[in-house]
Amino acid sequence: MIARIIPDVKDFMNQLLIQDTFDSMLLCEATLQTATTLSISGKLNMDFFDTEERELMTETTYASWDMVKPLIFQAIKGKKTPSGFKLVFMLPKEKQNALILKNNLPITSEDVAGLYFNIYYDNKQLSITSGTSLRVFTMDKRLEQLWDDSLLLFMQKHHIHLTDN
Repeated sequence: MIARIIPDVKDFMNQLLIQDTFDSMLLCEATLQTATTLSISGKLNMDFFDTEERELMTETTYASWDMVKPLIFQAIKGKKTPSGFKLVFMLPKEKQNALILKNNLPITSEDVAGLYFNIYYDNKQLSITSGTSLRVFTMDKRLEQLWDDSLLLFMQKHHIHLTDN
């Protein structure tokens, strides 16, 4: 698990809300604290979609960030900064599978509940943490380490500077 501070809040928020940096990630949940608290579940409501659309979404039960980002942007834009927020993202299943296969790990994709990262904004400080959730018990921590390394590499690739807590 990693836990880091993101010192350049303005640049990060630009990448999060304006650019497409995180668009392929899945949003599990979002909580925004403005004048009220807004909670969003990223779980897709399949009844909303027609049959053709549902067939295209067979790999996930969560919305991609690019689908939800306009709602979040609308909720927090304005003159006042939110007092806080929490976003929980998950790596899409196909990227999770690729990570497992590329590294010859002794687990299957079905063994993994998710590879997550959380973004927290509180007290004018922005931070990120990572997490791995497995459906099976294993002493092997390679997937967790690979996910942490991949997330740090992703941040570096997008010029997102992280500092230790």
